[in-house]
Amino acid sequence: MRRPRKKHYNERAQYHPPLLSQQNQNSQKLDVWLSRLSHLSQFGLFALTIGALYFTVIPLYKTAALEESIARREFELTATTEKLEVATAALEKVKLEAYERDRRDLQKRIVFAAPYCSGLMTPPEAYLGENILKVDTAQCFLAEFEKSDAEKILKPEDYTYIKHVADDISHTLSLLQKQAMLDVDSVPERAAKDPSILVPMGPLEQEAEEFSKTMEKLAPGVIKHSDKLQAAIARTRNKIALNFSDAVRKEIIKIFDLDWPKKQITGLN
Repeated sequence: MRRPRKKHYNERAQYHPPLLSQQNQNSQKLDVWLSRLSHLSQFGLFALTIGALYFTVIPLYKTAALEESIARREFELTATTEKLEVATAALEKVKLEAYERDRRDLQKRIVFAAPYCSGLMTPPEAYLGENILKVDTAQCFLAEFEKSDAEKILKPEDYTYIKHVADDISHTLSLLQKQAMLDVDSVPERAAKDPSILVPMGPLEQEAEEFSKTMEKLAPGVIKHSDKLQAAIARTRNKIALNFSDAVRKEIIKIFDLDWPKKQITGLN
């Protein structure tokens, strides 16, 4: 009986090595798959690292570089803007100085019309007072003002202002001329009532008067009293004319003393 059991034991012992071999194969397969999974996990981790680098670090670097570039450009733009502002201010100053110079020259040209519009430049036929009747002072001044091209030279607000002043001056000149013409025409009548209105003789005329008196003594009746009266009337009319001319000059010269409209803070035409 024992021998069969031993034989059975030997049979069991005979089939045991294949079982171990199967286990070893399974273990080897598991090791292979674990190794593969390890490699796959490493590759995945590598891919994840690359993806994180691509989608986070690189964009952040690009953003930082872009911000630095923008900051540099902003600095350059600020510096350029400051230079441009300085250049613009200098140009505006030059333009303003040129405009003010042209405006001043315009005022001079208008003022130079005074001698012509007062009648002083018109040769008299008998006495200086006649010139007042020959020149329409107000119209002469306005004509000279229009010839000055003020509307082309000046800014609209300055032209409006000086045109208003010129109209006022023209109106005043018209009144002065009417009064001077009335005074000239009424000298004989006023002198008949009040001889004291006649302008007295000057030094040269006094010498001529002394000569006339001497001539009168030598040849009575040569010098007529009416001639002396007419000479006095002519002197008075000339005085009126000179006073009118001076008034015209003073009125027209007001163009020099203008309070120009203040420039609005906008930027110089």
